Amino acid sequence: MIRAGWLALAGCASPMATRIVPADSLAWHANGAGFRAAELWGDAAHGAHGTLAQLPAGLVEPAHVHSHVFRVVVLAGTMTYSIAGQVTPALTAGSYVAIPAGTVHFAHCLAACEVYIEQDGPFDVITR
Repeated sequence: MIRAGWLALAGCASPMATRIVPADSLAWHANGAGFRAAELWGDAAHGAHGTLAQLPAGLVEPAHVHSHVFRVVVLAGTMTYSIAGQVTPALTAGSYVAIPAGTVHFAHCLAACEVYIEQDGPFDVITR
């Protein structure tokens, strides 16, 4: 399903580093939010990062915030976000969302989704 192995070229840990990660070499792990993720660059537990995520159809996250801006590019599937009480139109491949730190939001994956997530600091989920 992943067609985004090339995204590893988009964000490298430092401007002087080149990193190429074929899709079949990604290190996927399940997380507590009901989907699986693979870090492309950085360290989501400790700092800035770029991460691929696969969300199952029907997943509805609980409302939450992040401590850092949350940027998402939809690679496949269809999803919506509820951001500060406003629901986005259906988001398909190529759609982009940026959610400011501290803004209450949640995702609803209508069809199996693949997304690229980027944050300037560690990944955190603070439920509301």
